[in-house]
Amino acid sequence: MKLILYSKGVKAIGEDLHVTTEKAQEIYDSVMKAFPDMHQWLQDVQNFAKKNGYIDGFYGRRRRLPELLLDDYEFIFGKEYNEESQVFYKEDFINRLSHAKRTEKQQIINYAQKHNITIIDNTGKKAKALREVANSIIQGSSADICKIALNSIYHDEVMRKYDAKLVMSIHDEQGVICDVQYADEVAKRLEYLAIKAASALPFNLTCDVTIERHWYMGDFNV
Repeated sequence: MKLILYSKGVKAIGEDLHVTTEKAQEIYDSVMKAFPDMHQWLQDVQNFAKKNGYIDGFYGRRRRLPELLLDDYEFIFGKEYNEESQVFYKEDFINRLSHAKRTEKQQIINYAQKHNITIIDNTGKKAKALREVANSIIQGSSADICKIALNSIYHDEVMRKYDAKLVMSIHDEQGVICDVQYADEVAKRLEYLAIKAASALPFNLTCDVTIERHWYMGDFNV
C-alpha cells in the first residue's frame, strides 16, 4: 500500500516486489478494490491538482505543479500553415499521438518536424507531476507534523522538569536524552506530544517510543 500511496507506477511496483508487470497490476487493482476510500481520495486529489495546478497538504503546505496545466502536446507551425490548416494538422497529430505506442511517438514527432511542424510532448512531464500529488500531501504533512512535534518537545515544561533534551531529529524520528530515573516519564510525555502534534488530522496517529542506553542501539521512533 505504501508503494501505491507514494505514487509508484505499476511497473516500478513490479520491480520492487520482483514480480511481473501483469502481477503488479493485479496487486494494484486488489489494493484499490480493498480500500475504496483510498482509491476515491487518490482520484479526488489528482483531479483537483489537474484542474488547479497545485495541491495542499493537511496543514496548508502547498506544492505547485504547473506542468499539470499544460496541454498534452504543443505545436509550433511554420509560416506556410494558415489558421485553418493548423487546426486540421493539430487535430490529426493529436489523434495519431494519443493512439501511438511510446516507441512510435518519436517517429510521429520526427515526421512532423520534417514538414516544419514542431511538436512539444508534455505527457511525460504531466505524468511525473501527477505521480507527485499524493506523495506531496503525505510527505509534506508528515514533515509538518514532525516540526510541530519538535517545537512542542523543545518548549514543553514537563520535558524541562525532567531535564530532557532534544538532541537529534532524523527523518520522522526524534532523539531525546534524560536521566535514567526519568526515562519512563519522559517516554510517556514524548509519545503524548508526538501524537498531539497530529491532532488536527481527521484521524488518529500512533507513536512508538523506545528507551535505550546507547545511541547505536534501537531507534527513536516518534
